[in-house]
Amino acid sequence: MQLYPLDAEHRLGFDLIRERLEGYARPPYGSELLELLEPSADRDEVARRLELAGEMQALIGFNDPFPLAASADFRPFLAHGVCQSAKYGLRPPRR
Repeated sequence: MQLYPLDAEHRLGFDLIRERLEGYARPPYGSELLELLEPSADRDEVARRLELAGEMQALIGFNDPFPLAASADFRPFLAHGVCQSAKYGLRPPRR
């Protein structure tokens, strides 16, 4: 999304938010997703993001703590599974 003016992200403080969240981004792909995060003017996208944030707050609020410690990057294993699925003609489940 192209913001106007060009320094809108800075004016909104979005760069500071991203910087503060960097210390909490886990596992490694959390930092990657954080770098891609940008402001949105799309109501549906903002609503989706707020819903996700609310879900995480609810998870953190349970008596059984949500594991926030760094976890391994499991993307290579997922990629391997996708390759194996394709090899055997399997399709992902329908949602």
